[in-house]
Amino acid sequence: MFSRAFLTFMLPLFLLLFGCAMNPQDDLMKNLDAEQHKRADSLALHSNNTDQNKVRGLQTNDLQSFASEVGYYLSQSGELLQQISPYFDTPNLGEGELDHIYAALTAFEAQSEQLQTLSHPPEFNGFFQVQMSTLIEARALADLITAVAETGDMSQLANGRIYYENVVMAHKLMEREYLNVSEEHGLY
Repeated sequence: MFSRAFLTFMLPLFLLLFGCAMNPQDDLMKNLDAEQHKRADSLALHSNNTDQNKVRGLQTNDLQSFASEVGYYLSQSGELLQQISPYFDTPNLGEGELDHIYAALTAFEAQSEQLQTLSHPPEFNGFFQVQMSTLIEARALADLITAVAETGDMSQLANGRIYYENVVMAHKLMEREYLNVSEEHGLY
């Protein structure tokens, strides 16, 4: 029993003393020198290179320029959607009102296609994915308006309201995506 207690006490003490003796002061100094040189090397990798700064500036300018185009598109397309909003609150529309809705949706689609022709930075890939779903909903609404104009069946306008709301929600998602990219890259 006594030898077991002695062994239990002495074994950790022996390991502690042996462990301290294994790392002499010379090894500590070598480790400290190596760590200091390592930091100096890592700082040299991130030098202030004017060419790199110019490239970063050009990328930021391109991104800023494209973000301005997207912002203009969002404001113009949002105005078009607001113009046709009151038409979906009434159960019956005249031919002129249907033509006005169709013209606004055609202008919305033309603006969207014009934006898509520009080469866009990869930061806006998510924006263009949302824009595609917005265009699908807008085209479905335009097709429905065409069908109502051809048949005169105003009962389909209830479905038109649903398509319109989907277009507006998708447009808000585009705005959110634009704001996320702007915030992430400091584009204000």
